[in-house]
Amino acid sequence: MGIKLVKRQISAGRYSLYLSTCVNGTRKKEALGIILEKGHDKVTKELNKIKISIARSLQVKKELDFLLKKIPDYTCSPPSSQDSQPDEQQKEDKNLFEIFSEYIDSYNKADIRILKASYNHLLEYAQTNILPLSSINKRFCSGFLDYLYRKFRGNTPSLYFKKFKNLLSLCIDEGYIEKNPAVNIHPIQGYALTKEILTSSEITRLALTPCSNAQIKRAFLFSCHSGLRWCDIKQLKYENIDFSRNLLRITQQKVSTHSGSAVLFLNLNNSAMRIIGANASERKGLIFNLPTHARALRVLKEWTQKAGIQKHISFHCARHTFITMLIDNGAGIKTAASLAGHSSTRHTEKYIHVIDHQKQNAVDNLPNLPPEIIF
Repeated sequence: MGIKLVKRQISAGRYSLYLSTCVNGTRKKEALGIILEKGHDKVTKELNKIKISIARSLQVKKELDFLLKKIPDYTCSPPSSQDSQPDEQQKEDKNLFEIFSEYIDSYNKADIRILKASYNHLLEYAQTNILPLSSINKRFCSGFLDYLYRKFRGNTPSLYFKKFKNLLSLCIDEGYIEKNPAVNIHPIQGYALTKEILTSSEITRLALTPCSNAQIKRAFLFSCHSGLRWCDIKQLKYENIDFSRNLLRITQQKVSTHSGSAVLFLNLNNSAMRIIGANASERKGLIFNLPTHARALRVLKEWTQKAGIQKHISFHCARHTFITMLIDNGAGIKTAASLAGHSSTRHTEKYIHVIDHQKQNAVDNLPNLPPEIIF
């Protein structure tokens, strides 16, 4: 038997990899679903090297499977340590995407959307749905994190990569691998500070600008005045509001299972109460009738562009805006942390640096003296 790794050109500069197997004079081709992309830049070259490494792992596994079939079945002999080695090799070469898919199916936490997104972007990065565990090394993991940095802003790369690392830790628990190749790879500290923040004048501009979905407009402006996350606003009910004291009480979905500050008590200002509406104390059910998160982002993009705001605004920017405005208007770090529902001031301290950065930008944007003036 002979197994060769062969590439076939599918378009200019792009090649498809497949295995060519010859058994007893009969040749058979098996497509691997792995595409080598055109390009001479460093990223493309590195990615193509990883893909070839994956393909070679599949070639070795195919050869090993063939040899195992030819080994006699010594059922009367006690199994030796060598007999278990093929099983261990088979476990090592398990397809990560199969494990990932099974993990998603059994996942029941509120952040499953992030887990699914991590899966989809890993699939896009690998450009194949066959990813043997033996082919995943530190270089592959670093490449995935770099890919996330190029594609996303704010805290998103960290969130997606954390799910990927957790999956590799699960593979250790299941005995598929011995070490996590991503264990010493950490997202850049402070990267989340690049999340866009709205100014007070920009919030006013948005409030005066018509939006194609009134519910999304109300919910976003409410988040700017309360700091609630999308997952909490989507489930917010009139029953969560104490109208006699303008007080909101809610269990934060994101931290409900692991934080002592999961239950949030939040004083609402007049703007937030106006958004909820008059005579709202007599109502029941959801305060905001919202579409999917993806649909909300599309509406937000259209709305902010119509308002003349040239920033990349996501729904979570409203929460960042709320916390930043609290500190900028004199709230102490502990007060801001409490109102944001943070379990400690560690999460809130980064907003101080954001304000310092904004102040520096404000000073830098002051008009310069004419260059011809000599002192």
